Amino acid sequence: MILDWVHTLSPKALFDVAPFYHLNVSDYNSPPTDLPVSTTWDQKSNYAGAQADFRAETGPNILSAGLYSFFQAEHDLFGVTVNNGSAPSQPNTPGNANAGLVEAYLSDHLRLGRYVTLLGGERFSIYRAELDESAIYPRIGATVLIPRLNWVFRGFYGHFFQPAPIQTVSSSVLNYAGSLHSGENTFTPLPSERDEEHQFGMHIPYRGWALDVDNFKTRINNFLDHSNLGESNMYFPIAVDGALVRAWEMTLRSPELERWGQFHLSYSNQIAEQRGNIIGGFTCSIPTDPACDLGPNYFPVDHDQRDTLNTGFTVNLPTHTWLASNVYYGSGFTNGLAGSGFGPYQGAYLPAHTTFDLSAGHNIGENWELSGSLLNVTGHRVLLDNSVTIGGFHWNEPRMFYATLRYRFRF
Repeated sequence: MILDWVHTLSPKALFDVAPFYHLNVSDYNSPPTDLPVSTTWDQKSNYAGAQADFRAETGPNILSAGLYSFFQAEHDLFGVTVNNGSAPSQPNTPGNANAGLVEAYLSDHLRLGRYVTLLGGERFSIYRAELDESAIYPRIGATVLIPRLNWVFRGFYGHFFQPAPIQTVSSSVLNYAGSLHSGENTFTPLPSERDEEHQFGMHIPYRGWALDVDNFKTRINNFLDHSNLGESNMYFPIAVDGALVRAWEMTLRSPELERWGQFHLSYSNQIAEQRGNIIGGFTCSIPTDPACDLGPNYFPVDHDQRDTLNTGFTVNLPTHTWLASNVYYGSGFTNGLAGSGFGPYQGAYLPAHTTFDLSAGHNIGENWELSGSLLNVTGHRVLLDNSVTIGGFHWNEPRMFYATLRYRFRF
């Protein structure tokens, strides 16, 4: 639930306050005879907070400032019944944890004439959870418009702070983790993620066409991820020592071609890697276990896919009807079973995959629109992910069709 109160102080100044409350309930109860373990994990989270923002335009400056804060109360129930005798069972036991965040920010967009705009800002965070943390992180940037050509160049550098999720661990979970023989068998406080990012790009218009190219690099400390507890269905947040994400991205859009329609294309080449050991959350305590000594080298994360492409065309037909197509290509995600001898794929990445989608619509008068979409027209199925994640093994969606009827109200 969100309430929003907006007050106009002047034609160029605005004040906004938005209190909110959020309740999240998620209960998981596997069958009592499930093998190797039967898991109970019931979660209930309460969030209450508010955000206040002030914006004003004074001469060449656009100033903004604000506060953001919330309090979270987490109430969980954990239990594990080990049905194969590999470890003692642990009774259902409640676990509780609280956290609070207070943030303040100040930023300014400064226009230097018609062609140059500078951005500067600072954000302050205080977070209280298992660890008491604070952060001060700057952000700077600039855009430059080239006269006559109307090309726009942009650049940005900034630091970011992502508060760690609350980790509620009951005595039953601690006992079960301590009985595991693998390296990950204990819980430590979870540090928040701290990122450093720089990016640059350019936007080139030409006779109605628009080409946008950008590059970014994000260096991450305390990379937030998740890991499962033994062979149970309980996944807990973890913090990995570091990660690095690099990408080149490009989009191309056409004008309306001979009044028939528009063409679009987007492409991304991205590398997402992590390094080092688990340093928080469900961590290692057996130094001789391979899971506790991953070394300083980078290796791909489980959702790393190097190349992604979307392209298609939207056609405007007579009698207020349109037809759209889209082709999606992915070079394949990281292979979680690479070199293991299990499964049909032993390379570092799963096979590339391509799907084709179609959609059409018709406007009925000014208020009604009827449309339909056919996804994965060829029905091609491919394994997208076989890593040990909360999603498990999964494939792309099969051929699907859905229809939509929209009505536009008059105000």
